[in-house]
Amino acid sequence: MKRGEFGEWSSHVSSHDDALDRGASDSRTQALSESALGYADYYRSAYPFEQEHRCFGGLRLFRAPRHPAGQYVEQTDGVSLQISRTPRLGVSQIDLGAGRFTAALSAPNYIVAPPGHACTYDLTSDIDLLVIEFSSDVFSAHPWRLRDAGPLHHGARYDAFLIQFAEQIWKLSKYGTLQLEADSLGMSLATLLARSAQLPSLQKREKGGLTPREFKLVTEYMTAKLGDDVSLSELSNLVSRSPFHFSRAFKISAGVPPHRYLTLLRVHRAKELLRLRTMTVAQVAYACGFASSQHFATVFRRAVGITATQFKRELSAEV
Repeated sequence: MKRGEFGEWSSHVSSHDDALDRGASDSRTQALSESALGYADYYRSAYPFEQEHRCFGGLRLFRAPRHPAGQYVEQTDGVSLQISRTPRLGVSQIDLGAGRFTAALSAPNYIVAPPGHACTYDLTSDIDLLVIEFSSDVFSAHPWRLRDAGPLHHGARYDAFLIQFAEQIWKLSKYGTLQLEADSLGMSLATLLARSAQLPSLQKREKGGLTPREFKLVTEYMTAKLGDDVSLSELSNLVSRSPFHFSRAFKISAGVPPHRYLTLLRVHRAKELLRLRTMTVAQVAYACGFASSQHFATVFRRAVGITATQFKRELSAEV
């Protein structure tokens, strides 16, 4: 492990079980509180799954590309921006100290964890997690002097611009930069968060979306037809809408277009079939409706972070 002054600080550790029991999480939370570790330091010491850690001026950043599903209880000394980077099926149940809420994982989203509070997370799917850790006084020291950051902790947000800005900071942190530039970009990100605290949280189900019954009907049909070449008009006919209005309504309800959601379903089914270890990668690709093995390999790696062959090899190693 090597740390540069403002550049990359990386550590990689091996994968482990897909879930952690709540008792272990509670004890880790207690240990965190007693040792007053920063959130990045805590993560590295508490969890052996793959992580990459970096510094960027006064910010601490880390990414866990395959953060396992399960129940977690964590606490941070600073303010932490936590981004679910890649669309997944499922939801997360989260309580940041201001009440429990649900975050859909079907689109990239972020939450902001407050300092000094035990936060609970219940993930139904693995996620690609990116965290940027600020100091605990980031908002009180900010020129805006944000007095009430409470709205930031009430739900998940889906601000694509803010997420893209954070992603750019992550990319820049790999190469290192001047202190002044790093501090300026960190202050800009804090400004975006301060402004978003004064706006209502963007909810995934807005006016104009599908009804719960329609959404259930369409997604169940998609699941039953994973191996088929499903058309947009075929789906829109299920709920008696034009393809244009259906596509718009579906995206409002799911957070992603119909074709993207179908891809998520196919990747999820592919992982289930690979876990059975009874089919080749090519057979799994065909069974899940991918156009070719090459197309499957590209989509799977983009969604999961590793190739289907690597995924299958890791499963064999666990036996």
